[in-house]
Amino acid sequence: RRGGEGLAGMAGGAAAFADRFASSEGVAYLDAASQGPLPLAASRAGREALALKERPWRITTQTYVKVVGEARALLARLLGAREESVALVTGAGQVVNAVARGLDLGEGDEVLVPKHEFPSNDLPWRWLSRRGVTVRAVEPDDPSGAVSAERLAAEVGPRTRVVAFAHVSYLHGGRIDPGPVVEAARRAGAITVVDGSQAAGALPFDFGASGVDVYAASGYKFLLAPYGTGVGLFSPAIVDRIAVGDVSWWAVKGAEDFNHLPEAIEMKPGAQRWDAHEPASFNNLMPLAESLRLLLEATPALV
Repeated sequence: RRGGEGLAGMAGGAAAFADRFASSEGVAYLDAASQGPLPLAASRAGREALALKERPWRITTQTYVKVVGEARALLARLLGAREESVALVTGAGQVVNAVARGLDLGEGDEVLVPKHEFPSNDLPWRWLSRRGVTVRAVEPDDPSGAVSAERLAAEVGPRTRVVAFAHVSYLHGGRIDPGPVVEAARRAGAITVVDGSQAAGALPFDFGASGVDVYAASGYKFLLAPYGTGVGLFSPAIVDRIAVGDVSWWAVKGAEDFNHLPEAIEMKPGAQRWDAHEPASFNNLMPLAESLRLLLEATPALV
């Protein structure tokens, strides 16, 4: 459609969701990049979660399984991933730390980042300097301070082992299309780690088609979820290359039989090995699921 008609249609589509949120009290709130507003359905789910803790005799084994399964499935649908690629985490930083700690990086290896990354996608890499790892920041090639995908891809070198970058920058809003970076990284044998905190829920994204190795996002921004929620997406090709640093019993085969723990510790397949400890956090996952249902109904394209 023509520009004007398209904008009018989008405005009308957005208006259809106005009653899904609390009254704006006359405020035009535009800062979901900082804290996304919690939908009313998510608030109701949070109250239901609190009621469960008030009456814990209503909590069954199936309650734990259901909340984890629903959240994982909804995130997979929204972000174009397989369910086994989804880790339920507390924030993007947990994912970046898991990768930084789990990769076999050492003297002479390089991590490439654009200049001005958010601390959660900067500090865990620089902490690896203790092992002799070098973190190299790519200078902007745009007056806004943004680094283009082409510039970042061109900087990938023979020592590069990881290219870590924000899908959308917290600082200036610049977007990096993962495509050229993924291609350059693959040629060098490097992996890509993308911080999608400022993009997930606000931009259409197909993890499976992107070629990205690891995608991390906080839940409290455009995913409209509670603070302390997040998602990590791990491609099948990368799962066995990242050592597990923190062992959650939920992620170990056979550990649900408390009285007969397995002799050998073997991780369950897929990304759930990086789930946050106590993954079935009702207060977080029940509201998260409702927020994701709303986003799937509205679609990131409308957002």
